[in-house]
Formats: sequence, C-alpha cells, structure tokens
Amino acid sequence: MIWKTSWKNVWRNKTRSLVVIISVTLGVIGGLFYIAFSEGMVRQRMHSVLNNEIAHIQITNKNFRSNNEIKYMISEGDKIIDELNNDPEILSASGRFIVNGMLSVDAKNSGIQIMAVDPEKEKTISEIYQKIIPGTGNWDKIKTKNKIYIGEALAKSLNIINYNIKDFVIDSLRKKEVSEKVLLMLEPLRNKRFKNEKIFIRELEKTLKSSYNNTIKKQLMDNARYYRKRAKLIFSFVNADSNQISEAYRIGGIYKIDNHMFEKVYAFINADQFKKLAGIPEGQYHQILLKVNDLDECTNIKKRLEKKYSSLEILSWKDIQTDMAYVEEFMGFFYNIFIIIILAALSFGIINTMLMAVLERTKELGMLTAIGMNRRKVFRMIMLESIFLSLTGGVIGMILGRILIAWTNKIGINLSSMGDGMESFGYSSICYPAIDDTFFINLTILVIFTGILSAIYPAYKALKLNPADALKTD
Repeated sequence: MIWKTSWKNVWRNKTRSLVVIISVTLGVIGGLFYIAFSEGMVRQRMHSVLNNEIAHIQITNKNFRSNNEIKYMISEGDKIIDELNNDPEILSASGRFIVNGMLSVDAKNSGIQIMAVDPEKEKTISEIYQKIIPGTGNWDKIKTKNKIYIGEALAKSLNIINYNIKDFVIDSLRKKEVSEKVLLMLEPLRNKRFKNEKIFIRELEKTLKSSYNNTIKKQLMDNARYYRKRAKLIFSFVNADSNQISEAYRIGGIYKIDNHMFEKVYAFINADQFKKLAGIPEGQYHQILLKVNDLDECTNIKKRLEKKYSSLEILSWKDIQTDMAYVEEFMGFFYNIFIIIILAALSFGIINTMLMAVLERTKELGMLTAIGMNRRKVFRMIMLESIFLSLTGGVIGMILGRILIAWTNKIGINLSSMGDGMESFGYSSICYPAIDDTFFINLTILVIFTGILSAIYPAYKALKLNPADALKTD
C-alpha cells in the first residue's frame, strides 16, 4: 500500500516531478557519454601504442637505449626468439634492427629511424601492415628489393604527396553538387601540380576566397592528392665500422596510424636486406619485441624474463609509455569521481523538491499521523517518493545513454576539424565511444544510493512534524 501511495504522490505535481526526472536523466546521459567518449579515446590510443608503436615488452642490449648505436646488438637473438615463441605466456616474438639516418629525395631530407623487420613475423607484433593507405602500395612488396615504407607525415615533409586538380577531380566535385560558381573559380588551378599541402591550401584560399570552407577543402584534398610512388629515396647511415653507407629505395607503401610524430620519424624496410647492407652477422638483433597473451600479466612476465636474461634490458610498455600507464591505471578512479560529482549535484535537486513537497503537505501529513498512521510509515512514504524520482530518471538516463553510446560507437564521432592537433598527440580524429557493462551496474548502485541519501533529510523533516501543530497550518 505504501509503495502504491508513494508512486501516486510523485505525480501529484507532475511539472515539478518531471523537471527533477529530466534533470536526473540528462545528468546520467551526460555523465555516461563523457565517460564513454573519454574511454573510447583512451582505448584507441592504447590500441595504437601497443599494436603499432611499442608492443607489450621490448628487449635490447643494455647499452642500446642510452647510446642508440648500431654496434650494440643482442647476441644469439634467434635463439632467444625461439625460446620466447615457445613460452606459453608469450603470444609472439620478433626481432628488429633499428638505425638512425637521413632520408633524402630531390632537395628535401629528413632525419629518420629505420626499422628493419621480418615481414611475416612483424605481422604478429605490429599492425603497420594493415595501415598502408590504399593506392600507395602493400606490405608484401617489402619482400622485393629496396622497398621502404614511410608514414604519411614524413611523405608530406619530403613532398612525396603532391596535389593536382585534374579533370576527374572537377567531375567528382560536380557529382557532390559543388556549385558551378566554385568549379569555375577553380579553373586557373586546373592541371597545375602543387608539390606540397601547404602550397596547395594557400592557393585554394587565394583563389576561392570567401567560397573556401572546410567541406570544399576536404573534398579537394581527398581527390586532388596523389603519391610519387616512383620517387627515389636515398637512405644514409653510419655502420658499426663508422663508415657512411647510402642506399636507394623506392616506396613500397605509405602508412597512416593517427600519430604524426611516429609517422614522421619511423620507416620500415626488409631485415634480411638490411643485414647484408650493414654487414650484420646472422642471429643478431637490436631489439626483440613481444606480445603477451594476458596484458595484465605483462609486469610479472617482464620480471621473470629479467631473471632469465639478466644481461639484457627488458622493458614493459608501462616503462616506455609512462603517461599511458598512468591514464590506464587511474582512469577508472577518475570516472567514478566524475559520476559521484554529477549525482551529488542532482541529489540537491531531489532534496529541494522533496522538502517543498513535505512543506506543502504539512497539514496532510499531520492528519495522517493524527488518525493513526505510524510515523515509520510516513518516513517510508517520503523515502520511497524520493527514491522513485531518482530511479525513474536514472533508469531512463541509463537506457538512453546506452543507446546513444551504442549508436556513436557504430558510426564514430568525427573530430576532423581538430584532427591535426589530436594526431600530433597520437589520438585519432574519429572517436568511437565505449563503456564496460560493469560500469552500468556500478552506476545503477550509485543512483539507488543517491536516491536513498537524498530522501533521508526530507523524510526526517516529515517524521518530526507535530500532528497538532500540522493540523493548524493552512
């Protein structure tokens, strides 16, 4: 009976109750979506770090990281890799050669770090082979002689990416219903080659003037871009004997991983070809990368390997990417604090609403007490009304929040307007919000807890009413 009466009392003042429910609903949706958005960004960054950049564990000569010289090798590297691949806790292991040098094409040059890799084993460690931009090549070409794979950011700085507004570009813009006025303005730029993005954008702004916008820019950048796949790139480095060596390469492919710094510095070539070029003995490597079966066991595996290979330096991803380790460790704590702050703010609205309800019904509550209703039942009735308000808004908010997160996770949130800035820090320009199911359970508990806490003070005020005094009120 008390439950039914409490539910009916919630709707005695529909406007006030709806305002509170909507406030709770929007608060829960906002909190859930913010957390899902943040979690989506962190997950994408973590995935990129572990699958494109550093793997789970790295093994090197103890002098290599501090000196970064080509002579500091892991002796018996093949033997160690075989042992690691037979370890049940390790998913895969692969060796790399790493050397600093200069990459030049025409009059442009850039300092880079070459990663010489085994084409097949690298697929078990890194996803770079999946990140080759369509039309620029494919990973299998690395097996042919002198093919190099560079990042999109490096390709831009070396003018490997050019722009030309050819006839098919104009036709594609026309199909996308770009106005004829804009197409006519582009005529002076038709069939002109622009050697880099900066010059191309400057000419577009100058030519289109007020008609230039982000939509036009994106369409032109996507359609007018082409790659100088036949460009000859000269890589120069110093070998272990302090002799300078130079070798010519052709582009096997251009990769893109949403991390401009990585793309600008690291290039990939075939390890077998590099060993012959640098005169490196068989079985030696600069670095051995590991993927483990259980990421949570990474630290324990690292400690075990340190005992087994005490002469080598062994680092887990947490040692290399300390900022991501910090984010991964404390993000859950920050999420809970954020939700608690939101729910605390909403609880004040519930308390205020229920106090108003108690004051408005002072005479009614006094009469109920006077005719024999137990004070405990009055207390329960007010408590239940507060809980119903918070639960109704909370449940609706969680359902709508779940739907919103699932929808945005499927289509992604395009942040390309600030993509360059995000990619310079290694974050993708498209975010896919995501959240664990366990978080919904925790949130449900918090919503119920908030409703109970919010109900205590108004219910206490109702409990303290004197029936005689309450009946005298108007």
